[in-house]
Amino acid sequence: MNFGGDSREQFNKVASVNFDIAESSQTLPPNFDQLIRSVDLADEIFWEQMSGQYDREEILKQAGDDDKLKQLIHFNYGPYDRLNDDRPFLPVPPKDPALGFYPQNFTREDFMAYVQAHPESRAAFESPYTVVRQKNSGFEAIPYHEIYPDKVNVLSRVLKQAAESEPNAQFQQYLLQRASDLLTDDYYKSDKLWVGLETNPIDLVIGPYEVYEDQLMGLKAAYEALLLARDFGESTEIRQIEHEIRGLCRSLEPVLGKTLNFEDSRVQLSVARLLYAGGEGRVATPAIAFNLPNDERVIEEVGSRQIILMNVLQAKFDLVVWPVLLKLFPDTLASQAVAFREFFNHTVFHEISHSVGPQRILKDGSMSTVNRCLKQFYSALEEAKADTLAACFKMSMTDSVNSHILIENYVSGMIRAIRFGLGSAHGGSNAIQLNFLLRENAVAIENDRIIIHEASLFREALHKLTANILDIQEKGDLSEARKFVRTYCVVTRDIAKVLDSVRDIPTDIRIRYTNSLSPVRTTV
Repeated sequence: MNFGGDSREQFNKVASVNFDIAESSQTLPPNFDQLIRSVDLADEIFWEQMSGQYDREEILKQAGDDDKLKQLIHFNYGPYDRLNDDRPFLPVPPKDPALGFYPQNFTREDFMAYVQAHPESRAAFESPYTVVRQKNSGFEAIPYHEIYPDKVNVLSRVLKQAAESEPNAQFQQYLLQRASDLLTDDYYKSDKLWVGLETNPIDLVIGPYEVYEDQLMGLKAAYEALLLARDFGESTEIRQIEHEIRGLCRSLEPVLGKTLNFEDSRVQLSVARLLYAGGEGRVATPAIAFNLPNDERVIEEVGSRQIILMNVLQAKFDLVVWPVLLKLFPDTLASQAVAFREFFNHTVFHEISHSVGPQRILKDGSMSTVNRCLKQFYSALEEAKADTLAACFKMSMTDSVNSHILIENYVSGMIRAIRFGLGSAHGGSNAIQLNFLLRENAVAIENDRIIIHEASLFREALHKLTANILDIQEKGDLSEARKFVRTYCVVTRDIAKVLDSVRDIPTDIRIRYTNSLSPVRTTV
């Protein structure tokens, strides 16, 4: 039987891009094989986290000799189409949002009822690094290193082996500490060391970080790994932006009616090339940038790093972003080079904006975090905040002519990302933004085309949207977050027509990793 018809069609709309590790890094370090293996081990743990209601090998057996179907399974890390709101493309039940993080058919009500009845369990249950399992008539929270002991122990050992031959002292210390932290799921020390890395040409992000995959509670972090080659020259050029942020925040505060708490943040901007990725870092649509760590304690003490992945960014712009912009705005005054720079700059400010605004908040008399308070709605709202605040920063720096080019890029990005599906944090966040701007008459849809109204009206609506999101985050108001997301995270008939107008343009890219110098596994 030919399974996955619609999903095959979606998959065919994803442009394949080859990243040759040897070309991306001129000199491979002596521990490179161990670093590659560590990425693959993190990938294996991620598979286990995703496979709560199915067995990976059984799913692959269903594909038989159908290579394209196998690629589809690997691309989505399971039988659910991530580019089509997680619809199954094999004969399996609908996707259970519990995944491997919670018992099957576990509900939000089950979670809340249990922690209310057992307040002593709340910290463990809300930890990003535990899974919840049934125990007798109740439940228990088990740390990752205990639930995946064999894989975590091997990963720790491989990182220690990589550290033995690591020539950079700072990076060596990080690898050793990370190897140790994986065995306890306390990443505080290694996160602080990673933020302080300055001179290592090869960089590694590895462990459980983002909570996008936890669609039930928005609490549990998924394993990922990113192996990077740092671009020191490009990083130096963009560092001047760091010095502009405090002034930009102060200028926006009276307009937004909010205090933008950036003074104590230490943002380290940099650029790198992605060499190899695994787990949440490889799944479906690859990220063009990231902002880590997520631990509020580390951010408050030493700050965070925002890394732009230049080769991923360039590939997405050339194959997706620029074609979408030309389709939506054929009369644009922007050249391809100007449009790319706008795309790059918005990405930079987006990552910075994750460090602006509330992180730890007072809720019901106790200290908490925005993430814990907003639960499953946190990711989409946080991505929307970063997008809108980045656009606010950029518009405050741009003249009237370039404002129109900026807005074209911004709106084109919304249409591009909504095609990821509303179930994804980025797809949902961009639907929120576009619908809000439509309701505020900042833009309009006429004859399947997006019409941009006056820049001043757009700026006013953007400020209003940003203030609304920040207000929800500051209060940690779950009910207001639910109402806001359910109101604006939709695809209307008009938006669907616009999406249809760009149907011939690739939805995104998928990366095939190769190494012309050594036999590294080539990924689908």
